[in-house]
Amino acid sequence: MSDKFYKYINTVLVTVPMRLIMAFVGISHNYGFKEGWVQKFIETTIFMFPIAYLSVLILVPIARKLTDKIVGKKDSD
Repeated sequence: MSDKFYKYINTVLVTVPMRLIMAFVGISHNYGFKEGWVQKFIETTIFMFPIAYLSVLILVPIARKLTDKIVGKKDSD
């Protein structure tokens, strides 16, 4: 597989479990496990995916650069 798709596939693999966990925690904390929580969970995860995906695409390179500065590493990519 081409390296040009690595970043996007890696982002999906990070984003999917993260949004499922966050949606579950948010639903259970804010609404509890009342009737209709499964539907609310599904709706929330669908809504959260593009937001989480774009956030990870933007934040990971910034975090990598900051980490490189903190540990004194030169040019990560």
